[in-house]
Amino acid sequence: MKEFRDLILDLKGEIPEGARYKVAVKVADFISQKLREQEPEAFKSWIYSEKNRFIFDCQFETRIPDGLSISPSEVQKFCAKWVSVSSFKYSDDPESEWRLITPEQNALRMTMIKELLALDKS
Repeated sequence: MKEFRDLILDLKGEIPEGARYKVAVKVADFISQKLREQEPEAFKSWIYSEKNRFIFDCQFETRIPDGLSISPSEVQKFCAKWVSVSSFKYSDDPESEWRLITPEQNALRMTMIKELLALDKS
């Protein structure tokens, strides 16, 4: 595993940190798969402690580059707004009373919000 770590360390400065991290995760997943198939006891130790240490030892840059702005996407803002809604009123009847969202409506709303957030991540 030291050889894999050294390979990933050698990529530092050669490829973007995000890509280098993805390589490390793929290598760790590959090691996990091989250990699961060939050495079940070593697999348990790998999953519970050594995998995280392997990733840590690859020495990823954690500093946020200058000028990088991190803010919620428009979809995330939209979802956050609708998660906080607890009552509604029919739009075609402005004189109607505010109604609480039913459990069924809430389940539908949360399903749609989760799916929107999943689409936003891809």
